[in-house]
Formats: sequence, structure tokens, C-alpha cells
Amino acid sequence: MTVQAKDVQLGDRLLGPSGDEITVTRIDNALLGRADLIAFVEDSAVRWVKVPSTLDAEVQVIRDLPG
Repeated sequence: MTVQAKDVQLGDRLLGPSGDEITVTRIDNALLGRADLIAFVEDSAVRWVKVPSTLDAEVQVIRDLPG
């Protein structure tokens, strides 16, 4: 599904610009001191990835459906 970056939640799987998939384990707000920038981080034992975005950008996410 497509959502605005500001609506991404922890645990979402985000498709980055290169097509790589990350699991969002942390969201950094006000990236580089700019209120309009955000970064999605996957921090796991396997890898560390940070994907920056503007808050109003449309991003592709995969969410597990409840139950």
C-alpha cells in the first residue's frame, strides 16, 4: 500500500527507492535538524539500514493484517 511517510509505523516493511525492503525498527524525526525530514531505520543483528524521506513523500509499505 502507499502511505505518506509521516504515517509509517514501527514494524512496517518499507520498500526503499532501490526496491530493497526494510523492517522499520526505529523512526528518527527532525533528521538533520529539519522538521520536514524523517528517517526509517532497520537495526537488527543482520543489518543496519537508514532510509531518509520527507514527511509528505508517498512510500510503499507492507503491513501484516490483524488476525
